[in-house]
Amino acid sequence: MEAIGLVLFTLLGLSAYYAGTFSPFQTSFRVWFPNYVAIGLAVVLPFSYVIVFFWSERRTISASPSPSGTWNDFRQEYETLNKSVATRENSLLVSGSIFVTASTVLLSQAALVIPPSGRTPIIFGSWALYSIWLFLFQHTAGKLTDATYSRLRGIEGQIGIEVHSYLYDQRNPWRPWIWLWLLNALMMVGFMLLEYDLAVFLVTLPPQGGFMIYRHHKLLMRRKNPSASLS
Repeated sequence: MEAIGLVLFTLLGLSAYYAGTFSPFQTSFRVWFPNYVAIGLAVVLPFSYVIVFFWSERRTISASPSPSGTWNDFRQEYETLNKSVATRENSLLVSGSIFVTASTVLLSQAALVIPPSGRTPIIFGSWALYSIWLFLFQHTAGKLTDATYSRLRGIEGQIGIEVHSYLYDQRNPWRPWIWLWLLNALMMVGFMLLEYDLAVFLVTLPPQGGFMIYRHHKLLMRRKNPSASLS
């Protein structure tokens, strides 16, 4: 609920700001419509990722013991899951690098287009390309990886070892946000290429930073007290 409230507050603030600075000459549909679409995307895309990420985090699966009954079954399941999560994380990094590169190339090509109004489809395409990967691949792969680590930690508890259980508490809590800030970087460059008011986009960054600090604090509290809620 706090996430939804902050998004609505940000939207209202942007609307008030832009209403006060709207230039008289920006009256044609071709001028103001892409501008407002860009502003909407600058709010909707980052905050949608934040909300989806927090919703998934609240549903984080605790260590899940395996129903396997023998040592060989434990070993086979553990090795299979361990290989699958390693493969998935490698593919995530590779695909992320490809999509970030493709989106960046589109932005660089947009810079060659004159006038700036002709850059709009290319820049929107760059944002769309990266967002498709971010929501449909990175996020879903992350959820599957969390479920896999949950079972791995459960098996480790059953056989008396601590590998992923130890690493789970050593993870950098800022790491999951790298992909979000790459999206913000692509959007900021796009705003500059379109020659839109960059202040409108920058207004969305402090609330995102506030969310990150809030969840970082909650995660640290949960590590100290595993029974604490993330909500």
